[in-house]
Amino acid sequence: MPPVIFTKDNLPYVRIDNGLFILYEFVEGSESNPEQDAETIGALIGKLHNMMKEYTGELVKRDKHFFIGRYIDILRRKQYPKVDEFLIYGNVLWNKVRDLPRGYCHGDMYDGNIHKTPDGKFYMFVTLMWKET
Repeated sequence: MPPVIFTKDNLPYVRIDNGLFILYEFVEGSESNPEQDAETIGALIGKLHNMMKEYTGELVKRDKHFFIGRYIDILRRKQYPKVDEFLIYGNVLWNKVRDLPRGYCHGDMYDGNIHKTPDGKFYMFVTLMWKET
């Protein structure tokens, strides 16, 4: 991800009301090309997953409704004619993955979230979310 700009107090964030804000340095470049850069992108994703193995906090757990139900609800509101077919397909998919081991997942991995600089460096955009206790 792009370099973080630290405050004059040497903190990586600014606290305002109920939020924390992080200011990143602008990095010149463009979206990656998955066909051309597949090996480098794979290595970058692998690095992220290896880093997350050390994460000791609680990961967000999502259920069937989050992954499937929300989209079925949207299709129903839009009166999509094949919503029942998608519901059946969603149930089949959920039954195949529901018992798989769970761990960290980027959640929005596509070429727009991987930035390539003119000198060939890659940056992955991630969103950090946490609860204060």
